[in-house]
Amino acid sequence: MILSGEAAQEKARKWQSFLLLLGASQVSVLGATDFSDEGMAVNLQKATGIFLLDDGSGTLANALNAQKGRFGLYVYEYADRLPVAAAGKGVRLLGEAFIPEPLAIGATSGLKLLPGYVFENNVWGHNSLNRLFTGIFEAGRATGFGLNAFNSLTVTGGAATVVGKSPVLCLDADGVTGFKLSESAEHPPAFSNLTIDVVPPLAIFDLDKHAPRY
Repeated sequence: MILSGEAAQEKARKWQSFLLLLGASQVSVLGATDFSDEGMAVNLQKATGIFLLDDGSGTLANALNAQKGRFGLYVYEYADRLPVAAAGKGVRLLGEAFIPEPLAIGATSGLKLLPGYVFENNVWGHNSLNRLFTGIFEAGRATGFGLNAFNSLTVTGGAATVVGKSPVLCLDADGVTGFKLSESAEHPPAFSNLTIDVVPPLAIFDLDKHAPRY
């Protein structure tokens, strides 16, 4: 199943063709308006894999927020089939907050289905670490996941498994003892004792212990 906003329909069709070529027996594309459909739970139950694509207009984010309560129940029940990122996109909305685009200064409120987590989907890009630092503090000393176009996370229970070709960067602000602000608003703050973990593909970030493992 591919969940897509209106602006990503062409991309969704490409993914649909690709998954069918890989051997999927059936691939359904659901748009933002389908989130109000009573058949959503049935569709999720039948799906063996669920992908959420970004859309440029924000219709998908709006639809998810509008259906937050019901969609939250679906996600918790079928979480092992729902990636936290599809090629670094989209499902970062499930966290406390997400960085909407590379040029964004601050984080945007997410669906909070994974409370205390912030997602950045361009972590190896320009100024991305500053955005992620800011986001985790705006969300109340959260844990930040830095993704990119070549990786993804799947969350089952208390384990976030990295899939793809590149590592995920995890920033934990629980142990921060202080930070210094610049006199100029143009410069980001300096942090003390911010924990940084680099989690390679196939490794797991333990959400309870806040540490990587295999």
